[in-house]
Amino acid sequence: MQTAVAESEGDDIVFRFGDRRWRVRGLDKKAGPEQLRVNLLVAREGGGFHVDTLELYAARQRAVYVKLAAEELGLEERVIANELGQVLLALEERQEEAERAADSAKKPATISDADRAAALELLRSPGLCDQILEDFRRMGVVGEETNKLVGYLAATSRKLEEPLAVIIQSSSAAGRAR
Repeated sequence: MQTAVAESEGDDIVFRFGDRRWRVRGLDKKAGPEQLRVNLLVAREGGGFHVDTLELYAARQRAVYVKLAAEELGLEERVIANELGQVLLALEERQEEAERAADSAKKPATISDADRAAALELLRSPGLCDQILEDFRRMGVVGEETNKLVGYLAATSRKLEEPLAVIIQSSSAAGRAR
């Protein structure tokens, strides 16, 4: 059994097994950990190729791909199935590495001591509600002071373990000029 030699060619990932070249496209468009939909081409140096877009986690799609590719390349299905399995495992490893790199790149937001002190001063100020309502007024939102404050409170609760939810209901004539 040969092992894959993988290399990147632009956005493509290429694997080589003897005289066969496997090209993978679309791995960067991954939808989630339970999906691995790619455009996959296998070609043989002496001629023949097969290309298709498939979900690698779908056994039926893999089986159809293996059958058609084996016919096109003049190889036994077990050879293609073995190589496809190695490609799938290598792609999973690449995705896991990319996810780990993305997770480690995420840094929590930091705030300077001066900004933190100013924010805490505003939060402790007795005129906080008036300041919030004034900001809404400057944005062009008029009336409904209580609802503006409730909406603001719900919006700022988004990072809590159990954020607040608001349902907005209006009468059928709301917003119409009379």
